[in-house]
Formats: sequence, C-alpha cells, structure tokens
Amino acid sequence: VDSTLFDIRGLVIDILTNDPKLAVDTMIEMGRPELQFIRNSGALMGGAFGLVQLAIWAAWPQRAVAIFTMPVFGAVVSALTNWLALLIIFRPLHPHRFCGVTVQGIFLRRQAAVARIYARIIASKALALGQPTQDGEPRPNLCTHLPP
Repeated sequence: VDSTLFDIRGLVIDILTNDPKLAVDTMIEMGRPELQFIRNSGALMGGAFGLVQLAIWAAWPQRAVAIFTMPVFGAVVSALTNWLALLIIFRPLHPHRFCGVTVQGIFLRRQAAVARIYARIIASKALALGQPTQDGEPRPNLCTHLPP
C-alpha cells in the first residue's frame, strides 16, 4: 500500500500507543516461546546455583559467612540468567554455520512466524473498525491517517 494514500504504520502506532493492554498482549503472544525459555532457563540455572549454595552452606563452619552467600548468589544468578537468556534469544542476528549447525537467535529465527502472529493480531484487534479499545475508548480516527 502506498503510504502517500494511507498511513497504515501511523494508524497502528496510534492504536498500540492508545491501547497499552493490546500492545502488551501483542508482545506477550509474539514472544511466548522466548518468555517460556527465559522462565525455564532461570529455573534450571537457579536450581544449579542453589545446589552450589547448599554445598557452601553445609561445608562452611561459620554460618554468618554462609548466610552472606544467599544475596550474592541471588544477584549473580539473576544477572547471569537474564544476560544469557537475552543473548540466546537475540544473538547472533544472522544465521551462522558452526560445526555443521546453523546458529541464530531463537526469536530472530522465528521472524516469519512472529510476523504472522503480529499481522493476525493487528488485523483482528487493532484495525477492527468501530471496535473500541480494551479500555472502552474509541479507536483513533481513521480519517487522520488519510492524506489531505
């Protein structure tokens, strides 16, 4: 569609800006597998570090020092888990062959599927003319996105 005839991008931006719940729901649905990956990797890494911390707690004679490890391990686990999860989700940007295996960020590898999900949501919920936002407010006026 020629953007000089109809500013669909501007309309979608206005709709998602004025309906934050729709924007959040759209992002959650598009990134569901990646959000599940973050949750699962956090649980696995947290469990592994928890076992290390348990060993320190059991072996350390001064309980005061062992107690200190809990907040330190918590900070390390959360930072490391988030960093690794984001790295795996978004890096590398482009597919690379490594030892016969193609490696690419898991979200980026799903670009076609994510685009279909986004298009379905925008077409069915955001561009549904006459349908109010999820907060009951009217959608942005379509006429404001037509050229003069």
